Amino acid sequence: MDWINIFRRIGVSNPTRELGDVAQEYQRRLELRRSSISAITLNASAKMLICAELACKACKQPYNPASVVRLSGESKKNFNRAQQTLEKMIMGQRAGCSVTEVAIRLGCSDVAPMAEAVLERYRSSLAQTVAGASRDSIDLTSPAFVGSAIAVVCKLLKFKVDKRKLREETRCTSTELDKRCEALMAIAGPVVAEGHRAKQTKRPHGYAFLDSVDDSSAADQPSKRSRAQGEGDDDGFGSTGVPFFCYQPLPDFPSWRSRIISSANQALAV
Repeated sequence: MDWINIFRRIGVSNPTRELGDVAQEYQRRLELRRSSISAITLNASAKMLICAELACKACKQPYNPASVVRLSGESKKNFNRAQQTLEKMIMGQRAGCSVTEVAIRLGCSDVAPMAEAVLERYRSSLAQTVAGASRDSIDLTSPAFVGSAIAVVCKLLKFKVDKRKLREETRCTSTELDKRCEALMAIAGPVVAEGHRAKQTKRPHGYAFLDSVDDSSAADQPSKRSRAQGEGDDDGFGSTGVPFFCYQPLPDFPSWRSRIISSANQALAV
């Protein structure tokens, strides 16, 4: 099957040769590990579709995940489990996904920092409660845990998330997703509360400088005025010789105007 045709069938509008080369490389890696994947009951077309999907993710190329499962001819549950296993074989340590990337695809990028904090605190909790071998088998960078953390934070913040799209991103059934969300909910509550309080108490940009200048100016103004009036002489000058005209009463405007005009007329007459 031609790679370009595969990409078009899974929703890639303009597949390139480079995208096909990436998928071909992933297929080559699977062939090298043929003995390791012999127990995975997937047909050849499904394996090619998984390689094409991973190529789209690596090249940040939009595609339709639902089409991948439909074209594979496999059940959704069987395909998702096999896909996770093959992804780890192909990508190695890079099989994990970024919280920010998943949050952007789900349309809730603002919750990414809190979701990362939830996963980090859950990792610390596992270190204290779970044995070493069992703890190492839990991959918190997997789409399942990343998506669950985002879903829990969105639920606490009352943000709406497309559940169908969430299941596609996490590769989980509704039951599996609910179990992971339940495990993270107890940890997510305090994290979201702390983040919400920090956001409320955060001062706006520039407050520390501009408002402090205004406050200090307002506080210093009465003291400067009283000092100027206290130190001023009869001629309107202080001890330093600086005039304090701004604190003297202004003259009557009509008389001042007539005086200026009279002086100007006298100068012209001369």
